Amino acid sequence: MYIYETLLTEFPNGFCNAWGVPQGAKPVIKNLEINDVMLLIKTTGGDGEVPALCHIRGFWREPLLELSNFLWGNTHFPYVFFFKTEDIDLTWYQLKTDIGYKQNFRPSGNVYRIKEERLTDFGGVNAYVDMLRHGIERPSLEDIKEEENEQTNEYKEGERKTREYSYFKRNPKLAISAKKNYGYICQACGLLWLNELVHRNRIKYS
Repeated sequence: MYIYETLLTEFPNGFCNAWGVPQGAKPVIKNLEINDVMLLIKTTGGDGEVPALCHIRGFWREPLLELSNFLWGNTHFPYVFFFKTEDIDLTWYQLKTDIGYKQNFRPSGNVYRIKEERLTDFGGVNAYVDMLRHGIERPSLEDIKEEENEQTNEYKEGERKTREYSYFKRNPKLAISAKKNYGYICQACGLLWLNELVHRNRIKYS
């Protein structure tokens, strides 16, 4: 009766989605909670398809053999949870890239819990879920693959180059003679060669 009332409250229109887990997989979902989010993977070939985001709205940890038999015609899936589903634009390739899984990873029909620290780059679990739900723009798969290819490229550095330039070397004897005859005032522009006086301790900065 409690299950019926819960489902009626959560799904007042009488429509819901359900998933069953076999007895041997009980440890996998022992930490499943109401309001958890699950991603349903349709295919893992090629880029793959992850078309649905599921919000868990009903789950009971005891085996529901009669319900399993009613839903699937046998008692093989006694741990049943109910959820609301949203369509999302996500591929299996993109999901593995986001959470840092190796591209050869295959879940083979099992349920896996993604560790929260794998989503820190997105601002945490809630931020990542919001991104999936609202379709925030992200790099295309082509951009990601191109970046991965670029990361494997080798770059050469340290090429030796020669630079040539010309300059007029000052005659120190001429400079000494000019300063002796004309002092430290430029005869072309009239500026005082203050740096020369400071260098020779003729004047002091205050």
